[in-house]
Amino acid sequence: MRFCKRRPGKKADSAKPLGGNKEFKGAKVLEIVTDGDRDTYRTVYTVQFEEAVYVVDAFQKKSKRGTATPQEDIDRIVQRVKALRQDRGTSAGKTFIAQLLARHAIRQRIIDEKRKKQHEPK
Repeated sequence: MRFCKRRPGKKADSAKPLGGNKEFKGAKVLEIVTDGDRDTYRTVYTVQFEEAVYVVDAFQKKSKRGTATPQEDIDRIVQRVKALRQDRGTSAGKTFIAQLLARHAIRQRIIDEKRKKQHEPK
C-alpha cells in the first residue's frame, strides 16, 4: 500500500468515507481497502485536521458479513479519533501542531522558491 503527499481538498483515488458511526459523518474519516492473496486489509485515516493526515488504524478485515467493518473495529476507530481530538486540545498538542505547521510553512517556502527559480529566464 502506498500513501502519497496529501493535496489540499483531494483524497486518494481508492479512499472512501467510512460509515458505521455518526463520528464519521462528513467524509472526515476515510478508508482504503486493499485486497491481498486471500485477505482484505483496511487502512483508516482522517483528513479532519489541517496539520496532518492521521492514520487512525490498519487491520485485516475479518467480518463474516460481506464487506461490513466489524463493530469492534468501528469502536476502536471511534475511540482513537476521540483521543486524537482530545490530545490536540492539550497544551502539548497545541505546541506540537504549531511546530508542525511552522515546518510545513518552511517546506512550502522552499518549494515555492525552487519553482520560481525554475521558471526564471536564463
